Amino acid sequence: HTGFDLTYDLHAKGLIVGRTEVQLRPIRAGVFNYTSKSAAVGLAALIRDVRIVEQSQFEVRQGKLKPLRYSYDREGKHKRRSVRVDFDWGNGLASNTAKDRTWKIAIQPQTLDKLNYILALMADLVTGRKSFRYSIADGGKLKVFTIQRLGTEKITTLLGPTETIVIQRSRKGGKRITTLWCAPALGYAPIQI
Repeated sequence: HTGFDLTYDLHAKGLIVGRTEVQLRPIRAGVFNYTSKSAAVGLAALIRDVRIVEQSQFEVRQGKLKPLRYSYDREGKHKRRSVRVDFDWGNGLASNTAKDRTWKIAIQPQTLDKLNYILALMADLVTGRKSFRYSIADGGKLKVFTIQRLGTEKITTLLGPTETIVIQRSRKGGKRITTLWCAPALGYAPIQI
């Protein structure tokens, strides 16, 4: 796989207030780097100057993603934050480091990181299944994301009218539900969230 580049704009009240650039690149045979760079833009950048870079380095083994390292870095005028998660598959552990503190959690064979689960979802949508569950190593614990396929919908974006698969993501114990519109014509990449 040669990778891809995607750009998402965040809209609020008719204005573009943020932008996320996503990039997937091969590093070497079977190993990839997936990067997401987000920043406030326009007037929003004057009010809240925030930049976030997330990276997931992973390998593909027998068609499944195995995270090796995840990082999250947020910079801005007021709040800086840095998180690292290193995956030790030989010992079945993930080491989570934040605020100069490291803790370890046991991981399951299919555990993903907070960023690369989107790639796993894109691959799983090809199968036509209606629901998925992903174990995510995040915040020093395993979180389970449940994905439910709701149906199809044609939406219009800057790409024009596009057929999509509508899915909802929820988390056990969480209150937030996220809806994604994934385009089969674009490898099931989310084109609206």
